[in-house]
Amino acid sequence: MKRLIFTSFKTVLVSVALSLCVSGLVGAAWGVGMLTSLEDVFMLGGMTEQNVPPQTWVAWLLITVAGVSAGFAVARAGGRRALRLVVLVLVALCAISLTASLLLHLNSLFAPMMLAALGSLVAVQVRRLWVIDAALSRSVQFVALQNRVLEGSQASARLEGGLRLLDAVLPLDDAAIFRLEAGGDLAPAARLRSSVIEATGGNADDRNNAWREGIALCERALSSQEVIIQPGTQENGGRATVAAPL
Repeated sequence: MKRLIFTSFKTVLVSVALSLCVSGLVGAAWGVGMLTSLEDVFMLGGMTEQNVPPQTWVAWLLITVAGVSAGFAVARAGGRRALRLVVLVLVALCAISLTASLLLHLNSLFAPMMLAALGSLVAVQVRRLWVIDAALSRSVQFVALQNRVLEGSQASARLEGGLRLLDAVLPLDDAAIFRLEAGGDLAPAARLRSSVIEATGGNADDRNNAWREGIALCERALSSQEVIIQPGTQENGGRATVAAPL
């Protein structure tokens, strides 16, 4: 429990730090005048002398709050839900900015706030996806190294475990491993079928034809020592067939 809380706190802390970096870059761009043309788009009447600019520390505070809030939302709620929330808030801020520029002649800095929020959202979400991908890779490697403990010592059990591991990574409908007999024939060593295929079954002749085509494709791959990909057709639902020599 303590480790879980520490991991969650570390994730939020890193996300906030990343958001601060993005907000700092946006603030620096605003400070040197690179966002003037973009600010003009979100102000009714344009960037005239009548519009009161905010103080520097207020501008930095607004930009930082926008960026950190978006990054924190992604860290806590996930990219999809955070995107909806950030878009709703930005729409409201845009309406407030347009009203303030028209009635009060105030520059509310909507443009840099928008860039800071969206930039932080993208940066934190990219990091989350990278962390998830790294964790998934470590888990797959761990399971692959522990196959003997999980699957037993028999070769057939290990092959079936390998197919289950492959099915966890790729969306397979039917997978089979053949071994080469002394006479040159291919004999099935392990097979895994998806639950959907098992439930639907299908015509026996179609299954036999698909089995024979799969064996022929494996023989071609074995003789050429190359991976052979047969594109799917309308008859088999567009499912491609792949044969690889091991």
